[in-house]
Amino acid sequence: MIEIAHVSDLHFAWAPGDAGVPAHGFLNKRLVGYANLRFHRKNPQAIADALGEDLRAHPPDHLAITGDLTNLSLPGEFRRARDWIESLELPPERVSVIPGNHDAYVPEGLDLFEETFAPWLPGPSWPREQRAGPAALFGTSSSLPVPWFRAWGALGPEQLDSLSRLIDASDAPLKAVLVHHPPVLGNGRPDKPTRNNRDGARLIEVCRGRVDLILCGHTHEAFDYTFPGERPLRVFCAGSTTMAPKTHGQAATYNRYRSLGGRLNEIVVRGFDPQLGAFLSLSSRRPAPAGLTPAPS
Repeated sequence: MIEIAHVSDLHFAWAPGDAGVPAHGFLNKRLVGYANLRFHRKNPQAIADALGEDLRAHPPDHLAITGDLTNLSLPGEFRRARDWIESLELPPERVSVIPGNHDAYVPEGLDLFEETFAPWLPGPSWPREQRAGPAALFGTSSSLPVPWFRAWGALGPEQLDSLSRLIDASDAPLKAVLVHHPPVLGNGRPDKPTRNNRDGARLIEVCRGRVDLILCGHTHEAFDYTFPGERPLRVFCAGSTTMAPKTHGQAATYNRYRSLGGRLNEIVVRGFDPQLGAFLSLSSRRPAPAGLTPAPS
């Protein structure tokens, strides 16, 4: 059996005095993002620390991080995210990391991403393939510097064609594609145009019947949706693993996918308990029979 842990949207903040840019470096889209960060979103460092402790105590065979490691694409945020990954003490070949829209908040963000996470980025460009025993993980980048008040993403025809070729060439019995922007939400429909994956339909077309899992983030609300078929395609969004939960299990969760014999065998959800300051197991279930998405409970 192998186990893949899936976290997303960690949103590391810069340490005081270590943003890495002068004050005028905020006179761009970062200004809007800072206001949102200051008054709305909360991703406490304590939750990231507890997540690190949980992953060290229960190390997965592979860790998939599906983007948004930063808030404003600041050098200080990238450094903090890198230090956190290093603290897990997992070999680089056991970690997959892809950028999110917040990692491309400004044009230089994607270059900072490539420089910071180079040890965990095999190959020169996207898509990037890594193996975890019988599983192949195909990392993609849907993240682009887009205008203010927009958060959409796109893969582009060249990356999609390359992804299709990699999928064909892989002999792995279990295949997973990592993308930040979900191709669909939990209701099976695309997100709104200001924040959707503009190549979501094409991604589904590339993956159906050939790929088992699409792992994503971006929405901050965990969900899963299954396209049924002889080889079901399951879309899992990890939400934001470090978003402060109002109630236990509502946010600050992540998934662990267990595979036996090259098939998805079990999905375990772990969540942050604010009273204990630690991550605990919340649920465990088998994939729905016949590849059907379970009805909401």
